[in-house]
Amino acid sequence: MVNSRDDAATPKQGATAGYGTPLRVNVASGDVPSDASAVAVNLTVTNTEEWGFVSAYACSSTSMEEWPGNSNVNFDSAGMTIANSAVVPLTDGHLCLLTYGMTDVIMDVSGYFASGFEAIEGERVVNSRDDAATPKQGATAGYGTPLRVNVASGDVPSDASAVAVNLTVTNTEEWGFVSAYACSSTSMEEWPGNSNVNFDSAGMTIANSAVVPLTDGHLCLLTYGMTDVIMDVSGYFG
Repeated sequence: MVNSRDDAATPKQGATAGYGTPLRVNVASGDVPSDASAVAVNLTVTNTEEWGFVSAYACSSTSMEEWPGNSNVNFDSAGMTIANSAVVPLTDGHLCLLTYGMTDVIMDVSGYFASGFEAIEGERVVNSRDDAATPKQGATAGYGTPLRVNVASGDVPSDASAVAVNLTVTNTEEWGFVSAYACSSTSMEEWPGNSNVNFDSAGMTIANSAVVPLTDGHLCLLTYGMTDVIMDVSGYFG
């Protein structure tokens, strides 16, 4: 669907130490119907020239005002190749890719949601960098207390069964991971043993997407190791 390495009409994305113009993509031009609410995609950056990120989001134009502030793939330096999967809402069969920093971008579509999934405007429900009530997560060489999050406090209804989220770790201080899972309390006994984002060392920024079940509109984030955690919700399943 997008391949800036080989498509003369789609140049390398982003700008040196800045934002490029969002690339608006019509994903309903092939096997995806025009009334699809969202698509499952795999985003890859390669031939990176510096640090930066790529964000995928629903859009009706290339105006930066439509960008919800999320990131789906993060890269730290030149010469990297990194991939991440995501569920991306659509507006009239279209999505936008916004790139900060110079890189080639590849996007493959693997499926779509016609019913059962409701896309919402990107909603940031956790951001330990900027929210005084949500401190840096985890513990030095250990587990932090699970953070129980009410995701049904905005556009997600209380009877939603699951949410599509993008999880980002940044300002990592060591190796560790973040796990997202359904929970009724902050008891560690409810943790199923999974991990959604893994980091190997200090100073990393990594994102990953997940579909996370809910219990009464809530999920928990369990962090091992010290890091800031950001979570954006892009839609829900009824």
